[in-house]
Amino acid sequence: MAGGAFEAIRAQTVSASAVDVTGGCQCGAVRFRVVGRMNAHGAMLCHCRMCQRAHGAPAVAWASFPPEALQVTQGTPTRYRSSPPAERHFCATCGTPLFFIWTEPPRYTDIALACLDDPATIAPTVQIWTDSKTPWLEITTPAATRPHGLTSD
Repeated sequence: MAGGAFEAIRAQTVSASAVDVTGGCQCGAVRFRVVGRMNAHGAMLCHCRMCQRAHGAPAVAWASFPPEALQVTQGTPTRYRSSPPAERHFCATCGTPLFFIWTEPPRYTDIALACLDDPATIAPTVQIWTDSKTPWLEITTPAATRPHGLTSD
């Protein structure tokens, strides 16, 4: 996919209206609210091996926000440093993966879309790390793909 087309998708996502959404883990011990606009990463379906393993799933849908957009309203997620610049936050009671938080600049917070009370509120606009996509998984949307993350062509 040409860089210009990807930038158009990013611009469309970033210019989307602000959201005010709530969500939580499976058992209800952790609840959260997200208020604000997505950052330039937007909403994505990630096929990287780290996400596959952390979620036990072939792909994970995320929406990326500035850190201040996330408010944990109940409970305290447990943190796991999955890589040097990032932590994964999950419920210690039921194990639900909730957030992927970049702790080094540029800081941002990815919210697992399936944990939203209404997951249809935000739809991914791009698939990333498609070079790690599980071959038996057939996904037709979103059409935009990035073989090696958000910065690849």
